[in-house]
Amino acid sequence: MKKAIKFIKIALVLLITALFFNICYSNYTADKMYQKAKDSLDRSELSNAFDYAESAIKLNPLEPNYYRMRARVLINYLPHKDTSTRTFTKQLIVNDLKNAYILNTENLVTIRNLVPLYYFLAAENISAPAGPENTDPNFFEAAKNFYASIKDYSKNDAGIYALLAKYEKRLNMMEEYNVSVERVRALRPDLLDWYESFR
Repeated sequence: MKKAIKFIKIALVLLITALFFNICYSNYTADKMYQKAKDSLDRSELSNAFDYAESAIKLNPLEPNYYRMRARVLINYLPHKDTSTRTFTKQLIVNDLKNAYILNTENLVTIRNLVPLYYFLAAENISAPAGPENTDPNFFEAAKNFYASIKDYSKNDAGIYALLAKYEKRLNMMEEYNVSVERVRALRPDLLDWYESFR
């Protein structure tokens, strides 16, 4: 009986060790896939970038950066899509952006990195200049709602308000933009040059 219990304990230790190393290896491989996706995107190799991002997500579905990377790749596909395919692709982007946020709602870096991606989602044509005539009514609200949801995330962080103001202005969200600018002025009155550049 004692031998059987000892054997079971050893087997459990070996099993836990194997699972631990398997998780470590999967996470390491996922990071490698993520880096390959990033490198491929930098070289405009969109198909490879997408495949690597997909692999990273399959290996570690709990890492927000991998979803953000796949969303970035899909955004780069948008100029090459017709209207109906572009709408479908944007819905995939929305899903990835939501997953990236939900997986770590407390990470300010993740939040900051999502702000420009929501802008590209809300733009009708990402290759055209920003302006009120270049917004996609089907996805404008998604960007607006996300920006509103993070507005009070870090009430004393002028940086997040400055970033929001930049993209709110591009999307002609002037009421929201003015609130962000005033918040920056209240937090960092020394940023007058920045403030003037947004007027």
